Amino acid sequence: MTIDKIVVRNYKLLENAVIKLNPDVNIFIGDNDSGKTTILEALSILTTGKLNGYAFGRQLKANMFTSTVRTDYIESIRHGEEISPPEIIFEAYYDGDPIYKGSNNTLSEPEAIGINITVRIAEKNTELYKHMVKDGDIQDIPIELYTMI
Repeated sequence: MTIDKIVVRNYKLLENAVIKLNPDVNIFIGDNDSGKTTILEALSILTTGKLNGYAFGRQLKANMFTSTVRTDYIESIRHGEEISPPEIIFEAYYDGDPIYKGSNNTLSEPEAIGINITVRIAEKNTELYKHMVKDGDIQDIPIELYTMI
């Protein structure tokens, strides 16, 4: 089984990327700070749950979110808007015909085979988050309230 494509949303330089992969060899070419390493990090997170050898969920930092989504979020909070915190989404789509397939994916592809890792506010923390927003305690993405599923 090989990975056909990956989807990366709101992670570092990749705001909304769908990257189709060749089953044999893939070569990423680009200027410095164009996202080549970010693609490899996304593949590592998807296949091992780790970044640089350590559990990804234990390394979360606000600057892992794209600058655009982070800036928009912080500005919305400053203007008193009730906004849900941003999410980071990683998906890998596979070829083959295993028994686990479906349409529960961000691309809404029917009968897709793959995995999804989402970094978002933990459900148990949503009430705490609402109180923090109301009290003006949010200055940046509240990573301490996040979980990886």
